[in-house]
Amino acid sequence: NALKNYQLSSSMWIELESHNDVAKVTYNIGGVYLSLGDNNKALETYILVKDIYEKLSNKKQLTIAFGSIGSVYLILGEYSKALEHFKQAHSLAKELENQIEIAQTHENIGSVYWSLGEYNLGINEFKEALIIREKFQNDIDVARISANIGVLYWSIGDFIKSFKYYQAALKLEVSLVNIEGIARLNFNIGNILT
Repeated sequence: NALKNYQLSSSMWIELESHNDVAKVTYNIGGVYLSLGDNNKALETYILVKDIYEKLSNKKQLTIAFGSIGSVYLILGEYSKALEHFKQAHSLAKELENQIEIAQTHENIGSVYWSLGEYNLGINEFKEALIIREKFQNDIDVARISANIGVLYWSIGDFIKSFKYYQAALKLEVSLVNIEGIARLNFNIGNILT
């Protein structure tokens, strides 16, 4: 299975003292644990990856490691720890001027605020992500973020703004021929119109 192969690869890289490759394989091991639902083991593994990248001073990969740790904390419902790690990832992404990671960290931070019921803060974060994603013309991401903003506006009772963002997302989902997205957005729009 994947886990055994990754562990074998990791032990070989350790023997070769190739720390960057150890971190890459260990990151994949964390992903396997996450897919198996072993969130605590995934967290432990991602923290190990973060430690390796800190020693290597690899800020680009460290950004991703902080984001992965934050994601696991979000799954575990440990929102303050998730927010802390997402903000660390955001700071590094800004330092590196990595627009894609900056957008991703805004989305992640927005998700924490959404989970906390801090909808206006979530809206602000998702809007920051949307501005960046629109520059790169990635319709899949723009549709997802627009739909999320629509949900957040719906949550605070601003149905006009919710409708506007749902419509924008729906237009993109139609152009992408994403049936699931089209169905979900039509359902959400229907909820507004009832």
